Amino acid sequence: MIDFDYKIYKMSDVLTNEEYQEVSSLVENFEIDLTQINSSLGFLQWSSRIQNAMKTKHPERYERMVKENSYNYEDYRCLAEINDEIGVQENDYFNFLMTHRTADLMNSKIVHLYDKAFRNILKNIFKKEVVYEQVLFGHFNVYPKDSFIVNHTDGPTANDRYFTILFFLNKQRKYEDGSLLKIYTENETIDVVPDFNDIVLLDHMKYNYHHEVTKNMVDDVRYSLYTPFRLDDYDNKLK
Repeated sequence: MIDFDYKIYKMSDVLTNEEYQEVSSLVENFEIDLTQINSSLGFLQWSSRIQNAMKTKHPERYERMVKENSYNYEDYRCLAEINDEIGVQENDYFNFLMTHRTADLMNSKIVHLYDKAFRNILKNIFKKEVVYEQVLFGHFNVYPKDSFIVNHTDGPTANDRYFTILFFLNKQRKYEDGSLLKIYTENETIDVVPDFNDIVLLDHMKYNYHHEVTKNMVDDVRYSLYTPFRLDDYDNKLK
């Protein structure tokens, strides 16, 4: 059992200085072409109110999204306009962001460096060696302007996870830019401004705290690399 509810590592502490400087340089120029993203509709989990409004205002677009089980950046902008009109109510669940993963991206230099950082973190946590080729098997979360994730927990679907690790791929974002990761513990609220030097781990075995991503208020796209670490990963990929 891990001994933290949440934990924030510093990239500068888990890579060599040379590797850290390389990550810093790569993050400076990191960008995903939003027009090339086809995001999973299942991850959106849009409320019935948003769905009905989309179906009424943009019926052909709605039907295509449902048929293809995906949405593109133009669809995203339509959803942003609808959300501005009708908003999210207390019981609505709406993952309003985009997700992306390609083989080229997952084999890029920056992901390999993040993979090395994760290996060093796993060694620090479990005092075991990593014995598999690549640990970062998740995807990129892409947060354009107006994106957010409402307050939620990752259970019960997270019951097979030790924790989730989040790497950021932004520099020099400010608190007022939004897209903050907010973690609600038993005693406090932690606001994390997304910055590549901060690596956030969220426990799911014991605490599974509520968390959210606040609305991105600026044109600067917020990126994170998302990977769950599961119980069978511990059993099969460490020794």
